Amino acid sequence: MIDLTAYTVNKRIPKKSFGQPLNNISTITWLYKLHSDNSQDFKTSDNIFEIEIFKVEYKDQKVRVSDLKIIQKKIADKPILFLCSGKYYILFQNTMLKTNKELIVKNKLVVNKVNSNLTTFYESILKCFLNTSYTKEQHLDDAIKNDINISKKQKRIATLKAKITKEKQANKRLEMALLVNKIQKELNELIANIK
Repeated sequence: MIDLTAYTVNKRIPKKSFGQPLNNISTITWLYKLHSDNSQDFKTSDNIFEIEIFKVEYKDQKVRVSDLKIIQKKIADKPILFLCSGKYYILFQNTMLKTNKELIVKNKLVVNKVNSNLTTFYESILKCFLNTSYTKEQHLDDAIKNDINISKKQKRIATLKAKITKEKQANKRLEMALLVNKIQKELNELIANIK
């Protein structure tokens, strides 16, 4: 757990500074800037020098990942943890990861500080976004990619099942049911390979 009070920025950022229209966003606030300069919490890292935490408030409370990617692209060299409508988002290899876990409680970042360097701390943050179990033998990139694949397959199965219930033609229902079985089998194999 990291006390964020020493890293507080709490500065509003104008939407115009991102060069593209962000019409659905009401405010963007730069909450925290985690860095190794004069810090007792973190040592200097080879890859990551800062981790920034932004709060993005939407007019209609509907989070648009494309807006978050625009913000991340403008601040390309620093990982950004986004807080939007009570959920947390972070970009990983052009995929926006989301978690409902509470990561910031009373100015404290609830993430295990495994090592006091920003790169390993960033990896600890990424682990909070995993929905499946993560083994130490597995590389973090692979674990996140597996997690994304599992999530996509689960959504695809749910979508197909909803279509099956609405479909009137028996042959199309059968075709979709076979596809559900195929995707379910792939999903089961993917989950079995993780364990």
